Amino acid sequence: MRDGTEVVVSSRRGRIQVGVQLTDEVLPGQVFPAFHFPDAAVNELTSGWTDDVTSCPEYKVTAVSVQPA
Repeated sequence: MRDGTEVVVSSRRGRIQVGVQLTDEVLPGQVFPAFHFPDAAVNELTSGWTDDVTSCPEYKVTAVSVQPA
């Protein structure tokens, strides 16, 4: 896989297609999608769970698979 390769990222809740950028700044076994851009639709992957006290959604812990598009 190389930078720019299109992949499908899937979770129990949804799936998106994005280009990858490889880096050694993210630990092996983890992905870090840019969630600041609405076109990426990363929140389609996240759980519907919210914190009981703050009602803040859990955006940063979601199991996904990454496959070539």
